[in-house]
Amino acid sequence: MPHTRPMLLFFTGAILLVLFSAVPRTQAGNGTLVLGAAEMCRQEHVQLVGQLYSAIFAHVQRDVSIRPLPLKRLEKLVESGKLDGDFLRADDGTNLNGMLVKVDEPVFDIRYSLYVTDPELQDISTLQRLTRPGTRALQVGYIRGSVTGRIAAQTLAAGHTIYRLNTYAQGIDMLRAGRIDMLIGAATVLDCMLATRNDAQPAVIKTGKAVEMPGYIYLAARHADLAPRLKEAIRRMKQDGSFRAILREADRL
Repeated sequence: MPHTRPMLLFFTGAILLVLFSAVPRTQAGNGTLVLGAAEMCRQEHVQLVGQLYSAIFAHVQRDVSIRPLPLKRLEKLVESGKLDGDFLRADDGTNLNGMLVKVDEPVFDIRYSLYVTDPELQDISTLQRLTRPGTRALQVGYIRGSVTGRIAAQTLAAGHTIYRLNTYAQGIDMLRAGRIDMLIGAATVLDCMLATRNDAQPAVIKTGKAVEMPGYIYLAARHADLAPRLKEAIRRMKQDGSFRAILREADRL
């Protein structure tokens, strides 16, 4: 079956907001799968319902709980096997040492963007511009993670200094304080966080896209038997229109 992306990135933020407050945050039991999620911005005015993941996992007769966690904590819990999986991550070819199994049908696209405060850097609208010869050396911060780590390696090779950051808030604060010249991170999170701090100065400018990759559900290896069934469930929901219908509903919230 050809690869499809049946949703717009615009919908992604709304769905993420929907999921994180709609699910329980205590240890789940009775067959409920607990998936970790990297920190996300939440807006109080959004009416929160966890329809999409509940609908996906209902196809395999399992309940699901999404637990938002700081990135560093999420990594440790995944590595220790204390979570049933990772809510969403990009497949960048990183060797996961068999700890996680990918549900091989994308759910959301993940866009990593470039952010600056210096108007003179606005012309750096792509990663290629950042790494082209002749660009002045910059202090570049990136949010920890395999994809942004790969991007950071490219910037280091281009002669820039890089900083590995643990939280999005830390990155925004360092950017505004002038401790870094550029921040690289997931646009869904940073755009939402910046919208809640739009009166802070200096203004943060999104200059462009570093990379965009499909995002997948990853399960702990002990749940590997569910991966092909969830893959089929997501595909079936895309085909029958229920996937898109839930995304449209989220966009109306």
